[in-house]
Amino acid sequence: SSGTLNRKAGATPQISNFTLIGNETQSAAGSNASYAWSNGTPLAATNTQTGIRVFQVGNGFQITAPADTNSRTLKVYVGLKSARGQFTASISGSSLPVYSALINQPSGLGSHVVNLDYQAASAGQTLTVRFIMETRYQSGPTASQLNLESAALVVSGAGGGGGGGFTLPFTDDFNDGNAQGWTVTDEAGNPSNWSVVTGQYRQPNQVRAGRVNFNESYHLGSFSYLAAGIELQNYRATVDVTPRGELGDDIGVMFRYQDSNNYYRLTFDSRYGYTRLEKRVNGQFSALASNSIGYEFSQVVTVAVEVVGSNILVYLDGDPLFAVLDSSLGQGTFALYSAADSRFDNVSIQNIASASRVVLSRPIAHTVGAINSISASAIAINPPAGRVDFVLDDSTTISDFSAPYSATFNNVAQGEHTIQARLFNSGGALVASDLNTVIGSGGANYLTIGDSITNGARDNFSSDNASADGRILGFQGYQASLNDALTQTLNRQHLVVNEGIGGDTSALTLDQRLDSILARNSDSNRMLMFLGTNDATTSLPIPSGLGCTGAACNGTFKGNMQDIIDAASNSGKSAFVALTPPSFGASATSAPYSNPLNTMRNNTIQEYNQVVLNQLTNRSLGPNLFQCFLGAANRFSLFADNFHPNGLGYSVIAQLWHDILTGVSQTTDPCTTLPRFTLGNLSRSTVSPFLKQNLIEVGDEYYVNEGFTISSIPSDQSLAGGVWIMNSNASADRNNTNASNYLSFSTDRNVTVYVGYDNRATQLPAWLNNNYTNTGAQLGVSQAGTQFTLYRRNFTAGNISLGGNLAAPASGAQASYVVIVVPQ
Repeated sequence: SSGTLNRKAGATPQISNFTLIGNETQSAAGSNASYAWSNGTPLAATNTQTGIRVFQVGNGFQITAPADTNSRTLKVYVGLKSARGQFTASISGSSLPVYSALINQPSGLGSHVVNLDYQAASAGQTLTVRFIMETRYQSGPTASQLNLESAALVVSGAGGGGGGGFTLPFTDDFNDGNAQGWTVTDEAGNPSNWSVVTGQYRQPNQVRAGRVNFNESYHLGSFSYLAAGIELQNYRATVDVTPRGELGDDIGVMFRYQDSNNYYRLTFDSRYGYTRLEKRVNGQFSALASNSIGYEFSQVVTVAVEVVGSNILVYLDGDPLFAVLDSSLGQGTFALYSAADSRFDNVSIQNIASASRVVLSRPIAHTVGAINSISASAIAINPPAGRVDFVLDDSTTISDFSAPYSATFNNVAQGEHTIQARLFNSGGALVASDLNTVIGSGGANYLTIGDSITNGARDNFSSDNASADGRILGFQGYQASLNDALTQTLNRQHLVVNEGIGGDTSALTLDQRLDSILARNSDSNRMLMFLGTNDATTSLPIPSGLGCTGAACNGTFKGNMQDIIDAASNSGKSAFVALTPPSFGASATSAPYSNPLNTMRNNTIQEYNQVVLNQLTNRSLGPNLFQCFLGAANRFSLFADNFHPNGLGYSVIAQLWHDILTGVSQTTDPCTTLPRFTLGNLSRSTVSPFLKQNLIEVGDEYYVNEGFTISSIPSDQSLAGGVWIMNSNASADRNNTNASNYLSFSTDRNVTVYVGYDNRATQLPAWLNNNYTNTGAQLGVSQAGTQFTLYRRNFTAGNISLGGNLAAPASGAQASYVVIVVPQ
């Protein structure tokens, strides 16, 4: 209750009871965090969510704790609801200034912890803490509140694994059905929902919410930390992690977590395609190591991190992944991180093992260097007196006899290489080793920057989002396809990194993203970019700056783009800028424009493209995406919505970038000369219901107006590489009786056309029965009671027409047919 003070039994009280500040009487408060400790008196403190609260500005609470020459930490747990509180701390007899911090909770109820590390200059002093409401954001008498919830005083640990009474080893398999001891913090725009279900700690919510999900270009989400381990220093933590979010958002772990502004974090992300080791110190993010490999959906991985002094080692499924030296954070607890549906199990935190081991810190596997030399380094834990040998391609060896261990291999041949670090003792016996493979030398490292189109939004086709060389694994985007095309054409290694952020304008990229992206991608030597779709909003477009000079360009599309190009150049990257693609509607979900070429939005985009073509300096020209998708022909059939290409559209973008980067001459319509097969003149692709052409795999929708999905594709048919026509299953379409010209398209090469027809049919339409061969193969779908039998016919290049679904004498078919066009 509001009058009950609960303490730990069997301990001499150190923290005072609270003193009320102001003229209010405190009342009982609820909290969105829970507190627990053993031997509570007068009550057992087990998952209690109570505290005390006040409601008005100028009111609050004061507590005190002893201070002397010993180092102590006072953890004060406070709450706010639609309010801001002033937190202060001071030590008696001290010349130090008062510590002061504003704690803000603009809406909703949130809990916060302040960790005060303190030490007095002499014995017998007192630490005084005050927490007072400074601002109310709601007008009702009790709509805003300030809470005092809990406090804990510990003596700082002095080395080893534990401190503050928390000892190792620690394990939690969540089989007890609860997450006692774990504390949740949400940092993104949507609430999380952490809970234990069937022996796993789960967070099923999509907590990322647009731009709220970012700190500069670093992602934010939700995390649950082990509160009792805040004093931990050196330890090894492992956990089984299962990503479940179908959009590919972040999942990972945090370690040496001190508070929401100070921690190390390992994140996996398949929306962007990366694994990154990051740190956040005093609220500022920076990257320590990364690759371009995300996760596979629903695949369990075991993550392990070791922190030993300034050494940080990361393992994935037992294999060393990253190793870095960083002394920013010397202690802190372990946390589980989630931005989308994810599962965690079998958490284990152990003391550091005494065995000797070595991990390569550079070069990281599956990376590419643009020069013909390889710099190698390694971290050894508990090394014996001896040496580390660095071995290139199992043939050339360079030895280093003292830490930090490193070597440089010069005049390395262009191509793929391996590097191994081998740790020997003084007697020459091999003690430990680590091997990194798929290390490219003399290739090119591309950084792609832009908005959601660069990021790959609405790319439904995942099979082309893992590069053949293993360097890229994601859920969407053109980067893996471009990587493969460049490697094949130029016969050397490439890496194409996805740094597109949905919703960004040229101003957002310049002001909020660019510095952190460039710092994180110091190894890249080329930048591929296009922006402008979001600049050209119909309500208040960013001025193009066409023809501007000097200060008049500030804040314009031209000024922003030039500043981005110059910043890239100053960081050693040559910039390629593509022309902005068109918009087919005022918003992604609005009805498409009837005449998109001359709309206000596309007129603005074409003005932006004049800036790119004629007025930007120090840049190479990228592909003309506007001309491909709208200028020469209306290719709305390659878009998933009004703004974003579909899977086939993204593969076209990859091919367009490939042609620019490999010197293929551009034509008036750059999409007519691509080796990427697409259909021309698809009937009704610009007339409702807007038929589409796309790449489709198992799990994808096959109609433009239904949610039914493909459940199986026959392996004995050569459908790979085929273009699917996404038909309509509206009544007018599935009952169409046109004898020969319901659906038409053109091809620039010989093709085989497959028609999947509803196997419930008792009679086929004449156009299908008389001209197509029954393959006997079945296409499985989620549509109840439906399968499609595949019929096949060969065509030469040119125009192709198909009849209606129920053209005479057809009967019995209850679903529109499916079409797959495969180049011969």
